Amino acid sequence: TKLLSSQAVSALSDSEIIVLLPHSSPTGLRSISVQHSLNFSLVRNFAHSIKQYAPTARVVVAMQPVASLAFLVYRELRADPGQVIGLSGGIANAYLKTQIANQLGVSVQDVTTFVIGNDEAIYPLPQYCRVSGIPLEQLLDATQIDELTGAANDWHKRSVSADMTYSLSIWISQIVTAIALDKKRMMSVSSLIRARESEVYLTVPTKIGRNGAEEILQLELTDVQRAQ
Repeated sequence: TKLLSSQAVSALSDSEIIVLLPHSSPTGLRSISVQHSLNFSLVRNFAHSIKQYAPTARVVVAMQPVASLAFLVYRELRADPGQVIGLSGGIANAYLKTQIANQLGVSVQDVTTFVIGNDEAIYPLPQYCRVSGIPLEQLLDATQIDELTGAANDWHKRSVSADMTYSLSIWISQIVTAIALDKKRMMSVSSLIRARESEVYLTVPTKIGRNGAEEILQLELTDVQRAQ
């Protein structure tokens, strides 16, 4: 692989993977609403440049609000369904993994978690959380699980504007590696959902490979989760 940094948009020519990163200015200088407005303007310009120089590149959106901006890129590029991926839910997922590992006194490597949601809210799915293959409900009671899922959603809301440079870097690295090496990894990211005549980006478990978001895992949800 070749990593290229340049100020000229022409450097995008023939790129296979493009990552749209958050603006590097201190977050305290702008309100969230102003930052989001700026991001929409930036991403619209980026999308025009990508369409001109690398229309078939896989695009990874790591700017807030992720789902909305990923949909903007998808629409501007008239992209293939799996071409644009938003990095949403990864930090909440990592937080949930860590809390489960700490509560049970096990390695975080043995914990598998799944979350779904959008830019405003993240909903962990306890029925798909496992510790070395053991369902979470066999290891923790309902109250403990509710506390964990509520904390993960609160963390998601707090982390939207926080400086999460290290976590974001790891998350980007995992996504780019999954695409570049065709790893077929199942990860919670913002992917395009089509339902009848509607299209929307939501955070769902998605298979990531050379073609980007290649397949969305079909999940059985409880009535409460469906309502949320």
